[in-house]
Amino acid sequence: MRTSRLIASAALAAAALSATACGSGVAADHAGAPQPSAPVTVSATPSTATGNTAASATPGAKAGGHTGSAAPARTGHSAKPSRSAEYDPATVPACTAANSKVTVQSVPRPLNHLALTLTNTSDKLCAAYYHPLLRFDAAQAATPVFDDSVPQAVVTLEPGQSAYAGVRTSSADGSGENGRDAGVLTVHFMGRDAAQGGAGGSVGTPARLKLPHGTYVDDKAAVTYWQTDAATALSW
Repeated sequence: MRTSRLIASAALAAAALSATACGSGVAADHAGAPQPSAPVTVSATPSTATGNTAASATPGAKAGGHTGSAAPARTGHSAKPSRSAEYDPATVPACTAANSKVTVQSVPRPLNHLALTLTNTSDKLCAAYYHPLLRFDAAQAATPVFDDSVPQAVVTLEPGQSAYAGVRTSSADGSGENGRDAGVLTVHFMGRDAAQGGAGGSVGTPARLKLPHGTYVDDKAAVTYWQTDAATALSW
């Protein structure tokens, strides 16, 4: 009886040792395995984002109920390219009275100002280079220019488009001298190479305009460079 108990105890001890050995082996295997790295964010493609991975893996598979490859996205109507792309900028002629119409009118604000409008009446591009050269009546010298009014680029006019210049006729505070009433304004135009923007010689045909009644001019008169809009032209 005692012998049977000893045999049973030995068998239990052997089983316990076997189980311990197996458990140690599993732990050793996992201890040497690399740990998972931090999650990496991957930008999903449109098909992955919608969960349609099969369609993205197989060209021509159905995606959202459509077969075949995806149609290109609509970007709307493209803008019509400017006719200026057809010309070498160096060959664009100056706007003059031969291919354009220039008008003058008084404005309520600012005080003592006139607005010049130059409209391309031809069927080709023309450029309003630099600034108009103005002479009131029989003045010997051209009207001074607001140097700070230089635009970022030469104003190039498509047929029917307009450029603008603001004209201060006299000082608002009465500080101007040699004041007089003026009746006629002669507008000369500058070419691309005209003294690199200085008050050099004019090109083409000038325009002679009748001034609004009561236009008063003194030595504070000045004109802006040609601008793309009237508001900017009258801001000086």
